[in-house]
Amino acid sequence: ALQIQLYSRKKDYMNLRELLYRALLVVEGAIPHPRTLALIQEIEGKMHLASKEFEAADKSFFRAFKSYDEAGDRNRLRCLKYLVMASMLH
Repeated sequence: ALQIQLYSRKKDYMNLRELLYRALLVVEGAIPHPRTLALIQEIEGKMHLASKEFEAADKSFFRAFKSYDEAGDRNRLRCLKYLVMASMLH
């Protein structure tokens, strides 16, 4: 998760896309903590926004919002803002 955050902040979307794909494969094989899953999905949504893939971003932010809400994390409000923006652009 830390490497995903690093690539996200550096805006290195090529490596980020590859790393997210591998992380999602690993996560789907196990039962991760909702906060960890939400973080991965939120960064995936931001990557889709940067690539102007608004429908995919909308879906990623919605899944991230649900995971943050399930974990009771305050970051769900930040994610909700991204979800609304992606929905408007979609």
